Amino acid sequence: MLREITIGEEVSLTRAAAGYMQADGWQLKFYARGQGKGFTLELGQTESGVWSGVITSAVTSEMSEGVYYWQLWAENGSVKHQLASGRFPARTGLQTIAETVTVDGRTQNERILDAINATLEGRAVKDVAQYQIGNRALTKIPVTELLNLKKHYGALVARDRRRGRMRAGGSYFKSILTSFERP
Repeated sequence: MLREITIGEEVSLTRAAAGYMQADGWQLKFYARGQGKGFTLELGQTESGVWSGVITSAVTSEMSEGVYYWQLWAENGSVKHQLASGRFPARTGLQTIAETVTVDGRTQNERILDAINATLEGRAVKDVAQYQIGNRALTKIPVTELLNLKKHYGALVARDRRRGRMRAGGSYFKSILTSFERP
């Protein structure tokens, strides 16, 4: 129902709910709770029977970046039915950040993969598995374990990028355009 909210944007929600008519006393409510301030949205029903509502920019501006959980309930007096639930990320919109502020738009998986790569690059220059100075000791992660972590987080980053392409209407696979010419 809701995939993502950019903080400060206005979002429209629509939902069909067969058997729940406003004329019969039913009301649909969308509840969102999470990292920061949550909200409740009462949906209205159109003449065609579709429920809709708008999460205003004033409401999303008060949200914090992070994961929010939502539930859609049909309510008629004391009778309540949960129709759907899920989660969505709330992301900071660039319109709310000053131009002089540095923005790191990488996902958590991308940041971890970059840190693993930086560690591996540093290991190529000076590789010491462990050392001790006085009563303090430091043991580094073995290179084989770092390579396994790199493979794992590389797969997660690739998955995240595929999902992003699909959400944007693109293909599951990355397109590689080629052309062949006769010699």
